[in-house]
Amino acid sequence: MKKDAGERRLRVVIDGSAFENLRHAGQRRYLVDLLTGLYQLRAQIDVVLLGSPGPAPDDLAALFGGNSRWARVGIRNEGGWRRHGSQLRYASLIRSLRPDVFHALHTMIPLLTRVPIVATVYDLMFELFDEYEVSRSSREWRQYRWSVRRGVKRLISISETTAADLTALWHVPADRIDIIHLGTGIGGEGAKETAELNELVRKHPSLVSGQWILSPYNLERRKNLETLMVAFAGNLSSWPDSVLVLFGRAAVDPERERLWRERAAALGIAGRIVLTGPVSDETLALLYGRSAAFVFPSLYEGFGLPLLEAMKCGACVIARKASAMQEIVGDSGLLVETADPAAISGAMARVLGEDSLNASLRDRARKRASQFTIASMAAQTLQTYRRATGGRRGKETALGRSFESVSGSGGDDQRGGR
Repeated sequence: MKKDAGERRLRVVIDGSAFENLRHAGQRRYLVDLLTGLYQLRAQIDVVLLGSPGPAPDDLAALFGGNSRWARVGIRNEGGWRRHGSQLRYASLIRSLRPDVFHALHTMIPLLTRVPIVATVYDLMFELFDEYEVSRSSREWRQYRWSVRRGVKRLISISETTAADLTALWHVPADRIDIIHLGTGIGGEGAKETAELNELVRKHPSLVSGQWILSPYNLERRKNLETLMVAFAGNLSSWPDSVLVLFGRAAVDPERERLWRERAAALGIAGRIVLTGPVSDETLALLYGRSAAFVFPSLYEGFGLPLLEAMKCGACVIARKASAMQEIVGDSGLLVETADPAAISGAMARVLGEDSLNASLRDRARKRASQFTIASMAAQTLQTYRRATGGRRGKETALGRSFESVSGSGGDDQRGGR
């Protein structure tokens, strides 16, 4: 994107302190992808990342290793009654850094500052499902809701679905919301074999000859994994070599896992399920691309990043014809009512049994996924920052000079060479 001659560099503080080290969470992926994209625009923007104290994870440290205008500062983000103390610490830190914009990526939104705030909202699932009633009633969520409605200059919604929910449920004016779809760094051409995948195949011989049905291992009720299990069991007689491969490990506790295992045994599919656990991005790309189908049975998504990842890797995707899933997939996958096991079963039978449909969906998925790029996400986010400043000029003070005051107030500055 060409820099306008009248535009100066912006200085932005991005708060990733709540999930910087959550390597496999969707919001964590957003943080890394956004920073990666903004780094390519560093001629126009200076970035300070607020992260958890201690060394930066490898994939973030590389971005903050040598550009003197980029830096990482440690701060502890606390919940409960300690949030009042956090508000004071954030206010002091923001005053020291003197940014043009503060970008909030989670529910901690600093209220004691005059700096324009941009906040990314991923979804409003807490408002829509009874399973989140405790969280929805918490002081933290109520304060977040008030802050989004009253204390934020501009909102980034990652989908039209979330933007519509913000307007309908929280009465946020549409002209304060910028819809910026996610990109992804997973997938693309030239995926190479990984030792991790070879080890999985060695441990689970059914992966050698079987057709993989791939899905995330997430035990939140909203993710609707049980319905997929019922659908998979219904197809076993027609496709006895099929295998249900579940990657990751989210929302798992002993009781949920016990009930899940009992259900798998009752359905007679326990021996046809492979749990990979968390895997590298390289292995995940291979799983997506080699699957017979990627089934995403979730009932609601603010975006559905695994869908985009799978599409970019050329998978046949099956998802619900609702919320952001319909928005992201379009006509590049099979959209069905995933609350109905028969609908999922029928869609799986089609992609397993119709070679021409399978090939067509894979091609269409790659083409549609190519429209969702990290570069576009970053460029649009930069424009949101500029809108939030109302056209204010960037400050003349050198970024490095502001860190001198930070180091004396408990900040963990980690600048270095690259």
